Amino acid sequence: MVEAKEEEKPIVYLSMEAFEKLHKDMREQDNQIFPIQQANIDFMFSRLPTAYENVRPLKERVFHKAAYMLRYFCYEAHAFNNGNKRMSLVYATVFLDFNGYDLKVRIEDNGREFMLGIARGDITSITKISLWLQENSQPVKVKNDP
Repeated sequence: MVEAKEEEKPIVYLSMEAFEKLHKDMREQDNQIFPIQQANIDFMFSRLPTAYENVRPLKERVFHKAAYMLRYFCYEAHAFNNGNKRMSLVYATVFLDFNGYDLKVRIEDNGREFMLGIARGDITSITKISLWLQENSQPVKVKNDP
């Protein structure tokens, strides 16, 4: 018996232009957020399409990539002088939305302690971050969904 192969949609990535618009929108809220390590931002954009490509199924791969973004921008890269936790959460939220998931977490609410844990280096496991994202997300409802 041959198992049916999982039908995969292509993963949608945020363009650098869209990322810069997100950053501009965040700066309107807090004019202290500006990039200090453009090379770290460029690295993420070049690395993300190939990161965790071996993870199956597609849903797990999408959440692993979002977790990688959170850890990278919040803990490893510090690409911004201020707002690294906020920017990483906004970017991951938009990435998940583009790929069919609605992240129901905000820094001001229940995401604060988890994001602080990532920023301090207490939470570095991509799997743990991915599971947290999945637990706090739901599929985006399409207008034709009941």
